[in-house]
Order: sequence, then C-alpha cells, then structure tokens
Amino acid sequence: MQLMVAKAIKIRVLLVEDDVNAARGIVLIAKSSGAVVDLADTSGEALELVRHYDYDIVVLDLMLPDMGGARWCAACGPVASTSPC
Repeated sequence: MQLMVAKAIKIRVLLVEDDVNAARGIVLIAKSSGAVVDLADTSGEALELVRHYDYDIVVLDLMLPDMGGARWCAACGPVASTSPC
C-alpha cells in the first residue's frame, strides 16, 4: 500500500504596513494559515526586500508616510521580476 503525503505549500508574503497594531493582526492571521511573512514598515524597506526575495504576494498599505502605494508599485515594477507588485 502506498501512502500519499500531501506536501504543504508555503507562500511568502511581504506585508508593508506602518500601523503596528494592524501589522500585528495581519501577520498573525497569515502565519496561522501557514504563510511565511516578512514585514516592512516603510516603502523604502519594502523595496529593499523585493530586491532580495521573491514574494508570492505583497500586501501594501496605500497610505505610507514615505511613499504612496501607487508610487511604490511603479517603483517596484522594474525591481521585482517575479513578485506581484
């Protein structure tokens, strides 16, 4: 008899959120679902992370203090070849 073992697929999430309480809640929910979560509290930090890691999804606060979400997506586009920015 052959056993079928389901292989867990981990998704990698980049959360860009400057509100500590909101970030804490989102991270908790994502991690409880099995996701690997990286957190950036500025758009500059998020751009650096996108340069170094491949993300399956980016959850982005559109009203960051150092750069708006739409501007971040425009800046992210040329940097992230595989991440959905």
